[in-house]
Amino acid sequence: MIYLVLTAVVLPLFLWGAGASAVLTLTASGFVWAISQIYLNLLPHLTDHSYFNPLAWQFLFSIGIFVGLQFNSASPRRRTTQISKWLVTAAWAYVIFALLYRYRFLLHLGWLPTMTNDKENLSASRLLHFLSIAFLFATYIGSNTPILSRWPATVVIRTGQCSLEIFSIGTILSVLLSLVVVLQHSSRLERVALDGVAVVLMALTALVLTQIRNSRRRAPNTTQGRLLYLDGLERSLGRAPPAPRILLSAVGLLRRNRRNSDAS
Repeated sequence: MIYLVLTAVVLPLFLWGAGASAVLTLTASGFVWAISQIYLNLLPHLTDHSYFNPLAWQFLFSIGIFVGLQFNSASPRRRTTQISKWLVTAAWAYVIFALLYRYRFLLHLGWLPTMTNDKENLSASRLLHFLSIAFLFATYIGSNTPILSRWPATVVIRTGQCSLEIFSIGTILSVLLSLVVVLQHSSRLERVALDGVAVVLMALTALVLTQIRNSRRRAPNTTQGRLLYLDGLERSLGRAPPAPRILLSAVGLLRRNRRNSDAS
């Protein structure tokens, strides 16, 4: 549900607003997130169990779109400035603090201040933790870093490139494994094994989907190739399919007109 909302609603709205000003659009998204932190039940719950609040999680999605629009892997890496050094220090400090906070009782650090750790509504602590890790990753790991050529990193990258498919498969596997755990009363070790099997299945799916996409991109996709295909189909069937022939003829006519106009 959340993935559909973010992809079908937030993405086109943000791109539409970014046409005028990406910064103002991101600011508006942040304002909506802030409202969702104050009014936690602003949207009705569609289910009785835990869910992700679209008004809150859209901000993280919008941040990703904003960064993708402003920067890309081909852009030259900027020189480290005094401000970025402070940002790196602050990011490291927050990540270390979050790690200590996670195991505060085990480390006898109960005196640490209590933070709101609301996953459903993407609390500020969760948002800062994610942004800190993402910032540190972008700071220390570039597109040409050798570690990204290793097979574990390749699997992660391929999984991200097939995010919608993997998300859908992961949702189905989550329901199935939950049923297995409930019906079989699986032990903790068995649950870890089942999770491992699910991760392997999703990784293999991502690799297969990537291979299929690459093979499609390498396949000939020109008008001439399609005409040759139709000619062969015409000889085998005794007549040409009318609709594809008309469309390809129209494409060829448009290309000839464009070449003539450029020549003139």
